[in-house]
Amino acid sequence: MKTRLVHTFRHKSFAELVETLSPEGTPAFCREQEFDGKVIQTKLLKYLFRGEPAVYPTTLTSLRRAQADPSLTREDWSILVGLVRLCRDVFGAAMGDGLSGLAFAQHYGIPTTLLDVTNDPRVALHLAAARSSMAEERTFFRIDLERCGSTINVAYTGHEFCRRGQVQSAWGLWLANQERFAEFDLQQCPEIDDCVEKHIICAGDAPEFSIPDLLDDKFDAFAPYPIALLRGLKFNGPTVSSLISLVAYSTPTTL
Repeated sequence: MKTRLVHTFRHKSFAELVETLSPEGTPAFCREQEFDGKVIQTKLLKYLFRGEPAVYPTTLTSLRRAQADPSLTREDWSILVGLVRLCRDVFGAAMGDGLSGLAFAQHYGIPTTLLDVTNDPRVALHLAAARSSMAEERTFFRIDLERCGSTINVAYTGHEFCRRGQVQSAWGLWLANQERFAEFDLQQCPEIDDCVEKHIICAGDAPEFSIPDLLDDKFDAFAPYPIALLRGLKFNGPTVSSLISLVAYSTPTTL
C-alpha cells in the first residue's frame, strides 16, 4: 500500500484561506450507498469540510481514538462497543435505519466509526478557530466528496431532535472498504489521496471566524444523554470515569 501524501497548503491567516476557497458554490449530486443491507439514495453537496483547533498528524474517528486510550481495559472496550451497537439499533429503529441511529449517537458523544464533517465551510472555520485553543496554527480540511466516488460513505446527523446537527450542517463520514473502515485516518488514506486538501492556517485572526452559540446546547434536550446511557447500563466499574471522559472527549466540540 502506498504512503498517503496529504495535499497541504499554508496560509498566513483565516482571511487568506477564505479568499482562496473556490467561488464555484456548492454543486449537488446524487449517490446510492448501502448500509445494513439497504440501498439509500442521498443528495449530497460536492464538498465536505472539517476544522481542527491545532495541527495533528492524524485525523481519526472517535471510536478509534477511544480504542487507543491506554486506560481502557478489555472489559471497558467490550462495553463501549456494545453501547455503540445499542445506540445504532435502538435509535436506528426509531429513525428508520441503523445508519441514522449511528449518526445520531455520534453527534451526541458516543464514540463511533464515523468522522465528523460539515458541508458548511463557516462551521469548519469556526471549529478550527476555537477560542479554547492556544495553538498558533489550526487545520481546515476540504474533501471533494464527488471525486471520492463510492470510496467514502456519509450520513447526515441533523434531525428534528438533533438541533445542533442541523445548525452545524453536520455529517458523519466513513470508509466504505469493510476490510479497512475501522482503520480510517483522513490523513493516511490512499483511496482518497487526490480528494483531500489540508490547509494549515496561522491563527492570528481566528477570533474573527468564531460563530457565537454555534455549539450551544441549551435548546438541545438530548445533549446529556451519553452519560445517562452509561448510567442506564448500570456500569459502575472502576474505570467508569474513563468511559465518561471518553464520551465527553468525543462530544461535538470539533468536527
